[in-house]
Amino acid sequence: MKILAVAIYDLFAAYLALFGAILVRFSGIELQNTLQILWPFLPIFGASALSVFAIFSLYRGKWRLASIVDLAQIVKASTTLALLGLVAEYFLLTSGQGIDPVIGKKLLFTFWIFQIATLSAGRFALRYVRYINATRGFRHEGVANVVVLARASEADAILRAAEMNALSLIYVRAILSPLASDVNKFVRDIRISGGIADLERVVNQLRGRGLTVDRVLVAPSVLRDVPAADLLQITRRIGVPLWRTLDSDLVSDAASMAPLDERTILSRPARRIDYEALSNFITGQKAMVVGGGGSIGSELARRLATFAPAEIIIVEHAEPALDAILEELQASHFGIKTEGVLADIRDRDRIFEVMAVHRPSLVIHAAALKHVNHLEVNWTEGIKTNVFGSVNVFEAAVAAGVPRVVFISTDKAVKPVSILGATKRFGELYARALDSEQTGTRFISVRFGNVLNSSGSAVPKFRAQIARRQPVTVTHPDMERYFISNREAGELVLTAALCSSRNDVPEITDASLFVLDMGSPVRILDLAEALIRLEGLEPGVDIPVKFTGLRPGERLFEIVNEDTEAARETPYDGVLALVDSAPHPAILRRLLDGLNDAIKTHNKEQAQSILQRGVPGYVPLRSQGS
Repeated sequence: MKILAVAIYDLFAAYLALFGAILVRFSGIELQNTLQILWPFLPIFGASALSVFAIFSLYRGKWRLASIVDLAQIVKASTTLALLGLVAEYFLLTSGQGIDPVIGKKLLFTFWIFQIATLSAGRFALRYVRYINATRGFRHEGVANVVVLARASEADAILRAAEMNALSLIYVRAILSPLASDVNKFVRDIRISGGIADLERVVNQLRGRGLTVDRVLVAPSVLRDVPAADLLQITRRIGVPLWRTLDSDLVSDAASMAPLDERTILSRPARRIDYEALSNFITGQKAMVVGGGGSIGSELARRLATFAPAEIIIVEHAEPALDAILEELQASHFGIKTEGVLADIRDRDRIFEVMAVHRPSLVIHAAALKHVNHLEVNWTEGIKTNVFGSVNVFEAAVAAGVPRVVFISTDKAVKPVSILGATKRFGELYARALDSEQTGTRFISVRFGNVLNSSGSAVPKFRAQIARRQPVTVTHPDMERYFISNREAGELVLTAALCSSRNDVPEITDASLFVLDMGSPVRILDLAEALIRLEGLEPGVDIPVKFTGLRPGERLFEIVNEDTEAARETPYDGVLALVDSAPHPAILRRLLDGLNDAIKTHNKEQAQSILQRGVPGYVPLRSQGS
């Protein structure tokens, strides 16, 4: 409908330009003769004009985004239409119909100027009105006064996004830049008033003029230069919320903003995801997520749904979690076939039955017990789920002829010191052994660290303690962990699965283990203090921080790869391939019998000894003298 309205406007603009040029060029009897000659050809002219405009893509762009590129296309279309007029007159003059020349170069030049003007008028008039609204402020209810912290180029993008309502309902009152060279320059008639250190001064000046400042909006480049915690301290002192832009491409319909949250504390840019490659890989696949009701599994199901698989099968042993993710997928991705299966991965017969009935083309195994301290005490349950449950899923997939299996692992599997780490590493090795044993099913493992806001992670716990105004409990002032957001983890896991399908990249064809690049580790104490500041409170003053000491199986630092694992770049940002020799499957299968006996006799030392034989480098934390 919008294209039709634009086409009608452009047709009107073409006729307006033509008649305007004729009126300027001719008068009196000459004008009457010209109109009489051209009148029969007006429908042909209109059809030709619309065809030329379509060829030069005048209907693809949005008027509210009109730019120099659109103007160039208008000039090209107008030039082509004028040249077609010359060609038409030439054929009429040589057709033997005795028609006198009426067009001529002067008329065509005048038409060319008028055509550019009439086509541009509507587009750039709308753009100008939006510019006035954004920078001069026709105030509406709910419009927020903002101070923008950004380099000049990003400030320009923010203002353009505000013009087109992608960043809706903001009125930029001042701009501050971290670059000294930007100060006193103008961005769309708004002067850059100073540097980041001038924020408090500028806000007070605006308040002195009777203006409220509703929020401070910070661009990505500033967050890379200035710690978020420092900005939070300033904005808390002056009583203004700190927001950030969410989209690196601000001039888009998806551009948006939100209050600073824990993702900002990661202090690294988001990974560039190749969505086209993922779509080509996933679209049409029958995907199964084992443990799809958990925090990681449910996020993987959401990410899968965005790429139009033929079907998503959620396998989950907790009925409420299964029901919740199925309802969410059905509500947000109407048309994608989903099915829920109640099953426990420790029930071998049931898992074999599920695989045989559904025969998926992609299995993502995300079911696990993952709390370090609980598994040190309840070690039998950890082994039953993380070892035997994983073996059941793997072998059921082989029996059903599943082409590809992805195993979700953890950085705690590297040189493990806990039952969790050792059982997850055993799962990695078993997957690697099966991958090397047969060619019918490809097995890969994906290793990453803590997922923000996942069940049992530090962030939800800290937020709950802050909400209750209780002391925030941190195990050790020096403890560090790698963090990744839920969405980023989901998309990079799927990217790792995509890597395993790339037979055209020799460097990674023999890799069955992938690690997500999570940047630098984050100190847990810094995370806790930043979350306190995000609530407008001061650590140690409003909310105390209490150190509780390391729990069983915990260590201060995590690492992402073994010494024997060679890291290789992949074609995709944020995913590294790790290459190592494969263990012999028969050795691992023999160890399973021993683990089963240890569980039956409840002999933890025997289980740890067997895990040490299967997992090189596993040293229980108690043996390290901690």
